[in-house]
Amino acid sequence: MMAAWGLLFGHSIATFALGISDPSVHVVYQIPIALAGLLGGRRMLLAVSSYSICFVLLVGFLQRQSPPMAGFFRATMIAAATGNVAPSLNLV
Repeated sequence: MMAAWGLLFGHSIATFALGISDPSVHVVYQIPIALAGLLGGRRMLLAVSSYSICFVLLVGFLQRQSPPMAGFFRATMIAAATGNVAPSLNLV
């Protein structure tokens, strides 16, 4: 139980910093859900799954704000790659 929640909270911090446009976000969220399904009961699986869905929706909403309130590392990397001073607001 602690392993699934620990992975989920640790990855939530990385998701907030990277944003949901990074493909690794969607892949790594599967690990705590699989652990909860294999090691925990049905309630734990539903709790971990619902937390994952709600947090990804929240970060997606915050990333769409102008300026983005989440995914700021991703916006900085795009700005550095394109040579812009200000990060691009279209991060999709």
